[in-house]
Amino acid sequence: MNTVPTIGGARGVFEIFVPGVFLFANLLGCVYGLSFTDAGTRALITGLASTPSLTILVSVPFAYLVGVILRLFRADRCDRLSMLFLRLIRSKARRATGDWARESFPYNKWLGAVAQERLPAGADEFYRSIWKDRTTKQFINFCKVVVACGDPAAAVEIYVAESLTRYISGMFYALLLATVMMLALAASTAFAEGRVHGPALLLTAFYVAGVLVILRSFHFIRIKEVETIFAASFKNRHLF
Repeated sequence: MNTVPTIGGARGVFEIFVPGVFLFANLLGCVYGLSFTDAGTRALITGLASTPSLTILVSVPFAYLVGVILRLFRADRCDRLSMLFLRLIRSKARRATGDWARESFPYNKWLGAVAQERLPAGADEFYRSIWKDRTTKQFINFCKVVVACGDPAAAVEIYVAESLTRYISGMFYALLLATVMMLALAASTAFAEGRVHGPALLLTAFYVAGVLVILRSFHFIRIKEVETIFAASFKNRHLF
């Protein structure tokens, strides 16, 4: 059996644990590199990193805890920032008269336009009779549970789409916090030692680039999540 966690697998381990490991590793690196960190703390971190069994014993629960904390940050905020960023960099988004560049989750008006203009007539009828006046977060959760009870295969597709959204959202916040840590490390080195911390600045640039890529794409990924839920619900419309 394949035991490697995948997106949407192991009940959220991937989208929680991976961002947690990333941020926890950056935290340890930042603490180790700060100019005012004492030798005892650095020796403790070095000993932890040089002992695989101890690394696993300590890192797994703490990294998972960090991941859970990141999971508590709302994906809606990341989505709003993504929409704002799209309007800043894309003239099409600024001029958009539709709802794809302005509407928040769960994108009721956008989904209605898609069902009417781009999907078969049956999908538009299903949207108007079931979804149009009920598309709230509570209704979306209701649809996911109903589909999960009636169609396990479709439920997997929903879960994968949702997990990808949660993973990217978690990495977004992890990258932001890691950027702050690397800037603090670079500033500490500059003030205390009078030198430029090249690795910290390089990582900062890499993390900022990652944040910008997420902001450019996250809104579309979350729209795709809602479209997946709608498609699975339409396939199982007899359940509604």
